Amino acid sequence: MIRIAKNPKPLTTLTHQFLQRCTVSGTAKGKSKLKAGQPLKRSKISTKKGKGGASLDDSLPKGGRIPDEKQKLYDQCLNAPTPVRHLSPKERAREAEREKLGLISKERQREMEILKKGGRKAMGVPDEPMIMGTPGLDLITLGLVDADKIPKYELTVEDGRRLAKEYSRVLMRKHRARQAAETN
Repeated sequence: MIRIAKNPKPLTTLTHQFLQRCTVSGTAKGKSKLKAGQPLKRSKISTKKGKGGASLDDSLPKGGRIPDEKQKLYDQCLNAPTPVRHLSPKERAREAEREKLGLISKERQREMEILKKGGRKAMGVPDEPMIMGTPGLDLITLGLVDADKIPKYELTVEDGRRLAKEYSRVLMRKHRARQAAETN
């Protein structure tokens, strides 16, 4: 004969005991808890204690001057104009109304300053593309590519984002096709 006995402890006390015995600490395995009032441990960066007469910056030439080409490049980077803003006709009308009220956005102020100075040429941005890489070893100088056949694009920020999204889609299609080929 099988005798069914009532459980002396209800289910709530069992779960309570389980919670009491099986707590999970908030720290990762092997990491100690931070006690109150204890300073944080930070890795220290050791500094070289050199001689007083030594120069700190070895990248500069001995005269302490930067070559003109590098200085010109630095100035172009620091004074680079903002990208061409593309506004829909509705946004242009809204911005014109805001200007009538005396409210001018920062982007519009920057555009007006660039136009006052004379546009891109006044900002030091050349019309011809700047050759990047090792001088004399680029494809145009070597004669492999004709500079006149390279298309020139005037892109807005929106066009760039659209192109980036499309390129991302193309890459994902290729990735999925490669994965499907590997699994089959």
